[in-house]
Amino acid sequence: MFVMAYNQVDFIEATVRSAFAQTYEPLEIILSDDNSTDGTYEIMERLAAEYQGPHQIRLNQNQENLGFVGHLNSVFDLCHGVLIVYAPGDDISHSDRAAELYQAFYQDRPLLVHSDVNNMNQQGNLTGVVSSRQSDLESMDLKAAAVSSSLGVGASCAWNPEIRDRFGPVEGKDNFDDLIFFFRAMMLDRMAHVPKPLVNYRLGAGLSRPKVTNNLKEGIAQERKNCQRAVDTYRQRLKDCHIARPERYDVIQLLEKRLATKEYMLSLLEGSFRSVYQAAFSMQKLKVLLSLLNRIRKATPDRQKKRVQRASNTV
Repeated sequence: MFVMAYNQVDFIEATVRSAFAQTYEPLEIILSDDNSTDGTYEIMERLAAEYQGPHQIRLNQNQENLGFVGHLNSVFDLCHGVLIVYAPGDDISHSDRAAELYQAFYQDRPLLVHSDVNNMNQQGNLTGVVSSRQSDLESMDLKAAAVSSSLGVGASCAWNPEIRDRFGPVEGKDNFDDLIFFFRAMMLDRMAHVPKPLVNYRLGAGLSRPKVTNNLKEGIAQERKNCQRAVDTYRQRLKDCHIARPERYDVIQLLEKRLATKEYMLSLLEGSFRSVYQAAFSMQKLKVLLSLLNRIRKATPDRQKKRVQRASNTV
C-alpha cells in the first residue's frame, strides 16, 4: 500500500491510520512524502515510529518536490509487491480494502483493480452518496475512452506493476493517474472491479478541489493548465495506443486529431500571434478560437463562483 502525500497535514493522520488498520497480510506500507512544507512528513514519521502492528512500514521523503507525475512514477521503483494499492493522502481506506482488491486481482492478474467509493466532504463527514464508474466504463468503447476526461476514480485503484513496465513511465507533468492507467487497462481488456465502496473519498480537497479564480488573468492561467493537461493526456494515450493496439487506426487517428486541436488551443493561450492569424484561413481553427474565447468568458470570477456553487449543490 502506497500512501502518497504532499502538503496534506490536516488529513494525513487519518489516511495513515487507515493504512495501518488493513487486515491483509503480508503487507508493505510505504509512507511517501513529496517534500511537503506544512509538517505532513513529520506526522508520517511520528506515526511510523509509534506503529507496533504486523505490517512492514517504510518511510520515503523526496529530497525535492517531484510534482504529482514524478511522485507517481517513483511509486513503481519504491514498491516490491505484486500489487500496489494506491492511497492518496487525503482519503481513508476501509480496513478490508487491500484484501478485497487482492482477491479480485489474484486469479486473472489484471493491470488495474478499482472499487466504488463513499463520498465525504472536506470535514470527513460521509455524504451518503456511493460513487461508481463501473457502468459507464462497461458501456464505453475504446474510441470513447480515448477522448474521455473522466474514466474511473483513481483513488480507488490498485495497480499491477506491469501497467508501468509494459508502457513506461507516465510523461507530461500535468497528467493524472486515472486518465492514463484506466485507458491502458481498457486497451488490453485487463481490468477488474470490486462492486462495493472500499474508500472514503474526500471531495473539496486535493485534486478534487474546485478551482475558483479571483480575476480574469487567473482564469486564463487555469484554462492554460487545463489545456496543457489535455495535451499531455492525449500524447500519452497516443503513445500507449501505438504500443498496445497499433492496429486500431481509428483510435490513433481520433487521438491525433484531438491532440492537434488542443495543441493549437494551447498555442493561442500562450499568446502566439501566428496562431491567431491562422484562424482567419481555417474554419476548424476559427471554431477552436471562438470556443476558447467562450471558455475564457466563463472563467471570469462571477461565472466561476456560480459554477462552483452549482457543483457544490449537486454534491
